[in-house]
Parts: sequence; structure tokens; C-alpha cells
Amino acid sequence: MSQYQTSDRGASDVISYILIFSVIITSVGLAYAYVEPEITERASYERDVGVQKMLSLYHEDILAIHEGSSLTQQTAIDSTDSTLSGGDRSTFRVVTPANTYEFGSDKVLYETPSSNFTYEFGSIIQDSEQFNTTNMVLSEELLYKNNDQLFMSIYGVDAAGRSVTGSSRQIDSRKIDSEVYEESGISGDVKIQVLTPYNQLWIDKFSEYSYLTCTDEGTYIECTTDDITNVQIKHTTIQSDFR
Repeated sequence: MSQYQTSDRGASDVISYILIFSVIITSVGLAYAYVEPEITERASYERDVGVQKMLSLYHEDILAIHEGSSLTQQTAIDSTDSTLSGGDRSTFRVVTPANTYEFGSDKVLYETPSSNFTYEFGSIIQDSEQFNTTNMVLSEELLYKNNDQLFMSIYGVDAAGRSVTGSSRQIDSRKIDSEVYEESGISGDVKIQVLTPYNQLWIDKFSEYSYLTCTDEGTYIECTTDDITNVQIKHTTIQSDFR
């Protein structure tokens, strides 16, 4: 009577293949779990840096119109996977003992999957839940003080009701009007008020000017100076169309 004996080699080969494929699948899974989010975050970061650069170019074009070196400007914009639109209006006031000067501007909004960008009164604001950050870049041309004289440049943008998405877009901007307001012989406080959703950011930036004392008044921020006798305000209204 013969006895049949099974070989362990075949079973060992199967087990080896299973172990090898298990290691490969686990490695790929770990790589996807840890590397893929990092790649995605890096792509989001690079996209947001690109948006900041585009909005900085837009600001330079707005400034060129405001300063009179150009009547119109075209700014190239890529809003792939994003939305560019005109938002609600913000208000900028200059209050002297004798007068109140009030100027409005529509926000220019650039919304990406990772961040919301707002352009208002020469400032670029980034609010990002993904990167847990909110920051603001304020145009240095907005305020300038020389002894007892305060100079202000206000850019009012008309962009309401406009919105675009996709690549190869542009913003066409043109000057609507421009005015210069001057007041001398001021005796008393001069106040700057900004009605905006970003109170703390504006306070932080305006507080960098040593001659301003700023407070949060709830619906607006107020910055006060008491050593100004002359004020000059240059205001330009600019229409921006998104195409």
C-alpha cells in the first residue's frame, strides 16, 4: 500500500506571494494616505501664491489708472477651478471737525477651493480655512504723512454683478472719474473709518502708522490722529469688467 505525501513547497510559494502583495498594497496605501494630502496641499499653496501675484498685478494696474499714467488696463487672470466676482461694497470715511468725506468700493473676490481672496481699497486679504490663516497686504500708497499734512489715495472699484470662471480670463479696467479733496486749517482730531468685515486686519495694518490710534467700533474700525492740520484726498472711481 502506497502513501501519498503532499509537498509544502506549493503552499509556501502561495503564502510568499500573498505576503509580498500584502506588503505592496500596504505600502501603496500608506503612500497615498500620507503623500497624496501633502501633494494636494502643495498644489493648493502654489495656486494661492499664483492668485496673490495676479491680484498684485491687478492692483498695479488700478494704481496706474489712479495715478494718471493710463486710462485703461487689462489684467490677465486664470480662474481655473475658482471664481472671480464683484462683491459687496466697503466704505472708507475721512472725518474732520468740519467735514466728512465718504467713498465706496466694491470688493473684488477670488475664491479658490482652499482660500478666499478679497481686494478692497488697495489691500489684498487672504482668508484660508485649509491653511488656518488670515492675512492682509496693504498698499503703501494708501496713506502718507509729511509733518502736519496727511495724504490719502482711495481707489473705488465698480465691479458689482460680474463673475467669471475658467482659464484665459482678463479684467478690463477703466477710469470713470477722479477728484482731489483738500482741507486746510484743521484744528482737532482727524478720523479714518473703514466699514469692512475684516476689522482686526485693518486695525493691525493701520496700527503700523505711529501717528494713528485705532479701535474696533463693531461695524467699522476707527483710527484717529491729532497732529494733522492739512488733508489731501485723491479719489478715483474705476470700473472693472471680468471677461
